[in-house]
Amino acid sequence: MPVRDYSHETYQLGVSLQAIDHIGSGGNAAVVRGFVDGEAPRELALKLLDPREVNADDMERDFRIFEHPNLVRVEELLNLSDLGFVHVPDWYRTVLNCESKPFVKHPIASCSPNPAGWQRRSTHRAILTHLNVTQRTNDKTLAEFGAAEFSILVMEYFQMPLSTHILRHSRSMKEVHRILTGVCAGLTAMHNEGISHSDLVIDNVLVTNEGVAKVIDFGLSKSLEEVGIRDDICSLGLLAFDLATGKDLLDYDLMDEDEDINNSNVPTNFVAFCKKAVGNDTGSFGTVSDFLEALNKIG
Repeated sequence: MPVRDYSHETYQLGVSLQAIDHIGSGGNAAVVRGFVDGEAPRELALKLLDPREVNADDMERDFRIFEHPNLVRVEELLNLSDLGFVHVPDWYRTVLNCESKPFVKHPIASCSPNPAGWQRRSTHRAILTHLNVTQRTNDKTLAEFGAAEFSILVMEYFQMPLSTHILRHSRSMKEVHRILTGVCAGLTAMHNEGISHSDLVIDNVLVTNEGVAKVIDFGLSKSLEEVGIRDDICSLGLLAFDLATGKDLLDYDLMDEDEDINNSNVPTNFVAFCKKAVGNDTGSFGTVSDFLEALNKIG
């Protein structure tokens, strides 16, 4: 198979990043196939940030947390004001939600779990004006786009959602256990820094080609001092049940021990384990380590 020549269609977005193909976008994010530091092309997630919401000390901590193998890794933070004159592809305008409106207000949502720095804001601000000028050419200065003060956070991305991965493994309890162990490791790293994910669902876990679980999407994350650990423990119980059975624990009356859960490989005590995680404060697990210890005891 001939090697595709990308040289004529890449977009130089930073010193080390070039985007090749636009895969998809939504809200303030886009997924592209691109280069980082001359590596082979791979998927990258780009999220738009207002750097005025970023605290340098918090950012240093967050970058350290994201080095954990079970959390999606931050590759680079691009400061658009440093780029000056760039070729702006169509997908970038899509990320800014500005294809058809001459004046756009856009919610700035964070991709950092830090509630004091990058937490999702309820306020909106104008980020683009007079967008019609972009129709004559994509080659504009960032000032003309009205976005010079913004940054793009570049993160690794993987095309394999956890829901597809677990189906390919026929909901094997061995694989369920392995994936949950990785998710627990990522959550523990966040909890050790005082951060709750607060939105742990099956759609917010991706799987690498090597089968490593990666927790993503920290836009709703909060301080543990604010919300406590219960949200994440409950979410672990729901996730565990979803992985093993394909069902939502909250949608079913599981008091009947004979109820069919569509997977004969599920141990009889697994449902009780999941229900305990979702249960009240006094009857549930106190930490992720407690959850994992109980999971390891299930036959």
